[in-house]
Amino acid sequence: MKNIDYQRNSKKNSIFLTAGWLFADLMLVLSVIFLVSSSKAQSKIFLISDLMTVTPEATIAYESPQEKETVTPTVVVAVDEDPQVGLDTTPVVLIVVVAPAAYLNENAFEVKSIQATLRKRLSNYSDKKAGLVITLGYHSEIGMGMRIARKGNSELNNLFPEIFSNTVMKPFWFSTDEINIAGTIKFEIYFLKD
Repeated sequence: MKNIDYQRNSKKNSIFLTAGWLFADLMLVLSVIFLVSSSKAQSKIFLISDLMTVTPEATIAYESPQEKETVTPTVVVAVDEDPQVGLDTTPVVLIVVVAPAAYLNENAFEVKSIQATLRKRLSNYSDKKAGLVITLGYHSEIGMGMRIARKGNSELNNLFPEIFSNTVMKPFWFSTDEINIAGTIKFEIYFLKD
């Protein structure tokens, strides 16, 4: 009888021991995650410090060794600030409609038509720099809509390299509806703040 009770108790104990080790292992994993995330936060501080310049506020000159005294220099930290860096939150929206197949096949009329429209609509923004362009290519097929949007982005880059160089351009497909027929290209242009 004693032997059976001992076996039962040892099975219960092994379950509790296993559960205990499981929780200990989980605690170890959480500790490692905490340490890694803390080190990443510290590395961000170093990146911010790269933007700062440190200059001494006062310089002390000594003429003889007897005049030396312990002085802690004061350090002034100046952060280089760019005024109003960021994107304007109101986009300039341009909508152009093309014949999808003709435009993608480099039909001269379609290409010239969209280029003329873009030149006319963006002529007032030649002194600005775009930070983000979201381009929606409307079509019933996803692949065609994406190709139309990518080609529209290429037109912007080719026509206005001074505005759109180093700009993030994101093409998206959007399904057609009653308002936006197949071949509609909608550009949402977010310019950098002046």
